[in-house]
Amino acid sequence: MTIEESKAMWELEKENTDYTKLSKEMKQLYDKVDELINAGVITYEEFTSDTIDAMTTNIVNNGKANKNPDRYEQVKVMCLDLLEKYNNIKTDNNDKGAIDNEEITN
Repeated sequence: MTIEESKAMWELEKENTDYTKLSKEMKQLYDKVDELINAGVITYEEFTSDTIDAMTTNIVNNGKANKNPDRYEQVKVMCLDLLEKYNNIKTDNNDKGAIDNEEITN
């Protein structure tokens, strides 16, 4: 996925999202993702893949611990995990690059 395609997909996501219905954690995540996608640091495809990975990990961990949290709590944990990951990405011009060792093409 090119940076331009990524930005277009992200814009579609934002246009179809009712921000008034998002939790505080989801709003924080979307703000961070918006910053990173628009800076060309991550792609929309990476964001969606990371989201699936985070939710899957959360489900597995809950199963191992015999926990059955409600959907709100699962989404909250997912958002916080992704925020932690994305907050650790350097976005300055000297260290710009995608996460997960994937290269972004222009």
